[in-house]
Parts: sequence; C-alpha cells; structure tokens
Amino acid sequence: MHCSREGHDRVEMQLVEEDSASGTRIYQCPKCGWEGKQFGRIPASPEPRRAPPKEPAKASPAKPPPPEPPTPRQKARAVTLERGSGDKKQRGTVIPVAIFGLFVAAMVATIISRDEDDSSDLTCDFEHPDACFHLGVMNEYGVDADMDVALAASFYQTACDGGHGEACSALGKMYVDGVGVPENQGRAATLYDKACSAGDHEGCANAGYMYFAGEGVAQDFISAASLYKRGCDAGSGIACAYLADMYEEGTGVTQDSAFAAELRRQACSRGVTSTVECP
Repeated sequence: MHCSREGHDRVEMQLVEEDSASGTRIYQCPKCGWEGKQFGRIPASPEPRRAPPKEPAKASPAKPPPPEPPTPRQKARAVTLERGSGDKKQRGTVIPVAIFGLFVAAMVATIISRDEDDSSDLTCDFEHPDACFHLGVMNEYGVDADMDVALAASFYQTACDGGHGEACSALGKMYVDGVGVPENQGRAATLYDKACSAGDHEGCANAGYMYFAGEGVAQDFISAASLYKRGCDAGSGIACAYLADMYEEGTGVTQDSAFAAELRRQACSRGVTSTVECP
C-alpha cells in the first residue's frame, strides 16, 4: 500500500496495526505520518498439505499347507504306471523286466567266478541250452567276452529253442527293449509265455503283465491272473504281488481281500518290497 499524499505516491506505507477478527489493517506513511486503513478478512493461512493416507498393506495370500507325506503303500505305487481302460484303472509296470535283472546279476556273478579257461569249454548247440544261455549272458553284459547284444540274442534263441526258460525270458526282454533285435511286443509276449511253460516263474510274471496291460497281445485279465498264479505258485514274489492287486480290486477274479492279503505276505516273504507294503 502506498501513501496517497501528493509527492508520496511512491512511498511504501508500513503496517502498524492489524485486527485479525475484523480483517482491518492500519498502515502509516513513514514520511508524513498519514494513516490509511484497509478492510477485509485476512485469508486464513492455508493448511499444510497432508499426505494421503497409506493404504493398508495387502496380506500375502496364504500358502497352501504342505502335502501329506505319502504312505508306504503310496510309495510302493509310485513305481508303477497307471493305465486307464474305460472305467477300470489298470496297473502297468516295468518291474517284470527289472526283476529279470536280479537274476542276470546273479548269473553274471556266477560266470565271473568261473575259471578264466572254463569259458572256452562252453559249446552252444540245441543239446546244450545251458551253455548257450551262459554265452548269451556273457555277450550281452561283456563278461569274459566283448559285448555283442546281437550275438547274445542268437545264443538266447538257441537256448530257448532247447527248452531253457530263463533264456526265453532274456530274449523276451530284448524284444521288449529293442536291444540286439527289432522291438516287437508280440514276439516278447510269446517268448515270456514259452518261458513260463518251461518252468521260469519270472517268465510267468512277465507274460501275465503282457496280458494284463494288453501289450503285444489282446488284453485278457483272466489269462493274466492265470499266469500270475502259475508264477506265484512256482516261487515268483512279483507274480504274487500282482495277483494280490487283482484279487483286491476284483479284476479278472472274484474280489477277495483276505486272499489278497495272503498273497502279499507271500510276496514279502520272497523279498518283494517295491510294490507291496510289508510289515
């Protein structure tokens, strides 16, 4: 505000009194002492800006509880493959072939224990199926011989033709895997069946699986149960385990949980712990 007296128009007047209630201000010229008033409410000081309220932190979604540890029976089932057919769940597995590996391991150990010169005494022909089988194992696994799976298959075939059940099973496994021979599930099923007829109880278990899963043959639960029973009666623990499942579920046989439990006990007593829950 400037003084309105003549010659003082550029003199800035000084605020000497102020009434905040009415908004009146009194100014005075420092040169002539003239006072002037200014009316009006004094605008209130602006309120300081407030930061917007913070939104509450969103709670993280609750983590699902950890899964329950599998039961021993579920762990045993984990080694199997589930196969579905209609409203039936069928259990396929690779264990029949793996079980044969246990026999081979024992056979290889036996061959290694032989005197080095004994291997030259093995003569393979139709009249000596055991010798053919031994030579087959030696060539398949490179024991005292160069590994030659095709030659091994030839030895197994000769031994199988001579009625050697284990050789038929070994050759069947090679046809399943396509090792040394072209893969042929139907041929494998025939060889497993022949092995079973020749008294190889693991051949019965393998043949039973082929019929159960319908691999290489038409699916036939009744035939599968019959083959599993032959294998179980002959001493195959894995055949007992598979037959137990069929009786538990009533697949191809009349459902009988008590008999299934007895079969599982037999399987456990024969060292099968991968597919059954043993005490």
